[in-house]
Amino acid sequence: MPSAEQQGNGFLSFDLSRFGAIARNTLRFQISPHLSGVIRYVDLHDYDQYVRQPDCSNADTYYDRNFDIIYQILKEGRFWPAITVGVQDFIGTGLFSAEYIVGTKALGPRLKMTGGVGPWGRQHNDDNHRHGRIMHS
Repeated sequence: MPSAEQQGNGFLSFDLSRFGAIARNTLRFQISPHLSGVIRYVDLHDYDQYVRQPDCSNADTYYDRNFDIIYQILKEGRFWPAITVGVQDFIGTGLFSAEYIVGTKALGPRLKMTGGVGPWGRQHNDDNHRHGRIMHS
C-alpha cells in the first residue's frame, strides 16, 4: 500500500522482491521535497496464466519496465494527514498501471495510519479484464 510520506531530498534506494510469479527490481528516488519517482523492472513468470492478452498467449516469462511519479500535495499538520497523489506505470505497457490518492497521519511516535482510494487502473477490477492487466484471483 502506498504511503503519503516523502523521504528527504536526494534519497535513493534499491530493492529486490519476489512474490509468487512476480519478481521486482525497484529504484526509488526523491526528486524534490514533494516529488518522488520509482523505476521498476518486473519479471512475470508463467505470464499466460495471469494475464489475458491474445498476442502473448505462448509467453513463459514477460519482462516489463515501468515508471511511477508521486506528488505530496499536503504535508502532515497537527490535525490533518499528509496527502499524496500517485500514478503507477504511466510510462510503459500499463500492465501494472494505477492511480491513487492516499493520506497518512502519525497517531504517536511509533504508530501511523494510512488510507486512500485508487479505483482506477490496476485497482479497478472490470478494467483489468477488458485491457489484459493482471487479474486478481
